[in-house]
Amino acid sequence: MSKKVEEVSSAEAILRKFGQGILKFSEILFKFMLNLVRLLPRLLTAVMWFLLVLVSIAFVGMILAYLTFSVIGLKDSPNFQAYRETIINQLLNDNDCTPVIEVSTKTESGLIK
Repeated sequence: MSKKVEEVSSAEAILRKFGQGILKFSEILFKFMLNLVRLLPRLLTAVMWFLLVLVSIAFVGMILAYLTFSVIGLKDSPNFQAYRETIINQLLNDNDCTPVIEVSTKTESGLIK
């Protein structure tokens, strides 16, 4: 009879220890979640500022690219025209899809080949 009592008390002790471990774990998890909720507004603000800066950099890059291609007039240069015509001709006429790009270069006299 005393053996059964010892087994029950040892099983009860194990269950108590396990229950205390679960309570301790849930307490730590609750504190972590509480701190996360407290930090969430600052975290979201930092993320939003980061995204705003990233979008601003991309927007400035797009404006610079537009200015480069329009103000400098690269789209009207013979090199760009030849490149564009070559690509268009390849897309319309070529069936094997092997790109051959011909870019004209200036010679020493300044003429375009």
